[in-house]
Amino acid sequence: LHPRGKICEHTYNLIGLVYSQVEEREPWLADASPVAEIALLTPEAFFGNGTHKAITRDIEGAVHIFQELNHQFDIVDTEADFSRYKLLVLVESIPVDDALAKKINAFIAGGGKVIANDRAGLTPDGGGFAVDLGVTYEGEDEWDVPFVKPGADFGAGLNPTEYACYNDRGRNQQPQDVKAEDMIHDVRGRRVSAKPGTSVIAEMVAPYFNRTWEHYCSHRHAPSTGKAYAPAVVMTGSTGYISHPLFSLYGFNAPQWVRQIVKGVVDRLLPEPLLKVANAPKSLVATVTRQESEERTLLHLLNYIGRRNNHTCDTIEDIVPLRDLAVSLRAEGPVTSVRAVPEGQELPFEQARGRITFTLPTMQGYQIIEIA
Repeated sequence: LHPRGKICEHTYNLIGLVYSQVEEREPWLADASPVAEIALLTPEAFFGNGTHKAITRDIEGAVHIFQELNHQFDIVDTEADFSRYKLLVLVESIPVDDALAKKINAFIAGGGKVIANDRAGLTPDGGGFAVDLGVTYEGEDEWDVPFVKPGADFGAGLNPTEYACYNDRGRNQQPQDVKAEDMIHDVRGRRVSAKPGTSVIAEMVAPYFNRTWEHYCSHRHAPSTGKAYAPAVVMTGSTGYISHPLFSLYGFNAPQWVRQIVKGVVDRLLPEPLLKVANAPKSLVATVTRQESEERTLLHLLNYIGRRNNHTCDTIEDIVPLRDLAVSLRAEGPVTSVRAVPEGQELPFEQARGRITFTLPTMQGYQIIEIA
């Protein structure tokens, strides 16, 4: 409002145009709760100082990965009730003390699954893993930019070839020694060995040398020797351990193969996720909510493409329509209706083996699907 107290007609016309769309959708927003089956444990409790600087690159990368895979997740702290979830994800800067180890072990004993990355799961002194992740800790990896090679049966659209772990050089410090404002990615991963009875589904492959002034290579890293030296991904029936700090790597430069490594691990631990969306771009944000009072589930689909045409912010001007989105949603009970709202468009669907499937013919930026 201007200091003179006079409302600008054109400004409030724009505000009214935007909020009228929200008002039209309020019946499907009021008293709705998110439905999540994955918990991302935030590092803020360990580095938090009440500012945004406590949000480290590993949790940022994890959020992007799970959002792009259309998984339904909450960001939780150590006080959360883990039993509400099917999968708990420990990003690489999560130390585990006795109390947290007891809580994670109880979660696993109750049927929960756990993914841990790099330092996650180590005791606060870094001496070894506080929970059984199917690996034995051997220390810090000696290579700055090694390679990850998925096995031939890894899946997730990855070839059994070597993927370079490009990253920025960070401080090689234990989490408790790093101030939140100085928290940048530790460039090296952990070296582990797999315990008997586990499954190694990807390996670490060594470069010829670390790229330094003493051993120089014109590329950003030395080439691969082709020699595997340690496990990269180790699976048990309840856990998946990734030895290199891939969540931070994704937060730094978002290589596609990193997201697909995480997908391969999640697919093994959570083979029937709550939501699957095919024919969708990675820019699509899909969120499932529940209105218990109305006995209905809502699927929110959002797709606006930002354009980086300046040095200050991304801008959104154009709505790019999406077509023929194939949706599969886990459904606990019988479903009688699937509608695009508030338009009221009925969508044909099928229900079988605990899931409903339907196709959304087109969407313009934002669409709510009502499942009742």
